[in-house]
Amino acid sequence: MIAKAEHTDKGANPRFIVINVVGDAQKIYDQRYCAREEMENRVKE
Repeated sequence: MIAKAEHTDKGANPRFIVINVVGDAQKIYDQRYCAREEMENRVKE
């Protein structure tokens, strides 16, 4: 499980990701999850 606790001016923004991919959690978060989120941001633009 990967967890990210973020607090912005809009309030708390906790995120939890449960996956069965073997490997370093931070690397998986940075390379897979953040990349996916960035693509979604581009679609919104």
